[in-house]
Amino acid sequence: MKKIFCILCALLLLTACGKSEIVANKKLVCNFRSSVDNQTLVSKVIIKYDSESGKVIKGTFLTEYDNLAQNETNNSIKLKYGDRKYIIDQIEGVTTLSNGENDGYIFKETWDYSVVDVSKAVNMDEQQENFIENGEYSVKKIKEYYEKQGYTCEEKDIKN
Repeated sequence: MKKIFCILCALLLLTACGKSEIVANKKLVCNFRSSVDNQTLVSKVIIKYDSESGKVIKGTFLTEYDNLAQNETNNSIKLKYGDRKYIIDQIEGVTTLSNGENDGYIFKETWDYSVVDVSKAVNMDEQQENFIENGEYSVKKIKEYYEKQGYTCEEKDIKN
């Protein structure tokens, strides 16, 4: 009976003390908007992270173009996002969505940083180098990068 009790206690201890998942409690929200000749670009970046450890959990990057004129420049923008989609769809932990209409285009990336292999991401998408510090994704580096690009960023609590 004593052995069974000891085994049950050990099992309980092992299952109760398993690997705990880090949960995001903060988010960095960065916004950018630009209009030229009635053509509009709206971009939003949301990075969810754990404020205690600094661990980046998830990133969502949304870019929307409205009222795009049919010209070579705007067609090359759409092609650029098509190329990007093809490349980053090959990274485990990344999903993309693109939707183009005659006068508009939407591109969305979702990154699950708990799955993404940092070195593979950097090799496939050179922009990722801007977000990494000491071999890990960094909220500080992401914020610095987007603020240099003209985005306004703010940190918010995640409400459960």
